[in-house]
This record gives sequence, C-alpha cells and structure tokens, in this order.
Amino acid sequence: MSKVKKSSIDQLIPVNFQKIEHDNTQTVNARNVHEFLEVKTVFVNWIQRNIKRYDFIEGIDYVCFPNLESKIEEKIGSGGHNIKEYYVSLDMAKELSMVQNNPKGKEVRQYFIQCAKTLDRITSRKFNLDWKAARDKSIRPQLVKTDTIKIFIEYAQSQGSKSAKRYYENIQKMEYNALFEGGYDYLNLLSMNFPNIKTLKDLLSENQLFTLINADMIAEKALKDGMDLKMDYHDIFKLAKKRVLDFVELIGKSPIFDHRIEDKNILVNAR
Repeated sequence: MSKVKKSSIDQLIPVNFQKIEHDNTQTVNARNVHEFLEVKTVFVNWIQRNIKRYDFIEGIDYVCFPNLESKIEEKIGSGGHNIKEYYVSLDMAKELSMVQNNPKGKEVRQYFIQCAKTLDRITSRKFNLDWKAARDKSIRPQLVKTDTIKIFIEYAQSQGSKSAKRYYENIQKMEYNALFEGGYDYLNLLSMNFPNIKTLKDLLSENQLFTLINADMIAEKALKDGMDLKMDYHDIFKLAKKRVLDFVELIGKSPIFDHRIEDKNILVNAR
C-alpha cells in the first residue's frame, strides 16, 4: 500500500457526508480531486466529460450544488458563468482517479479505499463485542496514566518548568507517534473525516487498543520510576519515550489501515 501523505491528500481532499438516495454518504468535492490529480483540462469540462463517458448518475453517484460565493470563473457554453460544486461518492472518486492512469491517481484511489474501510470498521463496531471489551479495558490504564502525569507536572513545576502542563498532550503524542504509522497528526487529520469519532481510540483496531494499553502502562511506570529516582523532569520524559520505543521495537509499528491480528495476546508486564 502506498503511503498516504498527511500534507497532501488529507488536507486537499477532505471527506464529507452528503445525502445521496436518502443515505448519509461519504463524498469528496470533485474539484479537489481534479486539483490533486493535476488534470490540465478545465474542471467543468473534465467532470462533465467523465460523467457522460462513464454514465454517472446525479442523485446516485454524485450531487451538485451551485456555488454563489466562489471567485472561480467557468464559462459554460454561451450562457455566461455558472459555477457548480460536484460532490461525488467515494466509488465515483475512485473511478475518476483510476482512469487518470498516473501515480497521483493511484495514490488518491488508495486514500479513498482507506477512508471507506475506516467508515465500515467504525460503523460495524457497535456490533463488535470484542472491540468494545478492548475499548473498555483501555480506559483504566489511561486514567492511571493521567493521574501520574498530573503528579509529574507538579514535579516538573517544582524543578522550574513553565510549560509542564503540555505533558498531558506531549506524552499522548509521543505514544501515538511511536506506535502507529503516520502518528498523532495523521490520526487527528483522519478523525476530522468522521463526525462520530469522539477520541482517536475510535480509529484503532482491537489489537491496536491492546498495544496502546501497554504503552500507557509503560509510560506511566517510567514516570513513576523517574520521580522515585529524583531525576530531572526532561530526563524522565526521555526515559518514558525510550521504554515505549523499546516496546514498539519488540512488536513493530502498526499501519493504521492494516488490522490483521497477528498475536492478540502480546501483552507486556509493565508493572
């Protein structure tokens, strides 16, 4: 699978939800797809030509809205300027990308496939008791870690830190960056495409939740060990990071969209 670039696809082609055939359907703005694919043809000519060539149907494959605020000028026939936005289903977007037959097309098509898989996974989880159990099991280690971070922040402040409260976020980012390909920023961007996502954990598979549980336990214990040894707070954070990275070296970094469970029972005794 080609690696999706956070700074390109996710930002240039956000996934939206539009009503198509009475269903809340994942869509993208075809204009964004056109721009990312670097198509030389004027957008309106490109989209209308492809709709006709591949028999896409309005209300089934895409919906169309007038854009009265856009500064883009597109001349259609002799009727003056009439700007429309085409929101196309992911299936239509995949086909539009595929027929471009270039590396950009392949890259963006993989992105649409991943977005569709993520939605399917999130939607099906309300019926997945194993995932719910893993999700529930992840709550306590996180709460214990949060309590320890609170103590660590007071410890860092006692050593002169003026920005110690950032460790709540910094430790979370450190764990996500260590455990998952793309890391915290990519997961955060991805979560914006799914309105039902409440926390980044909701994007993780059952196996990934187990690895996060262990990372929380490992980081929390490192903070305690460092404070018990009266270490400098900078060094304590480095110790927590090293131990988490050592854990990741043991199990391997997890691709966000590859949820094959190779060993569900790989739990580290962090206590």
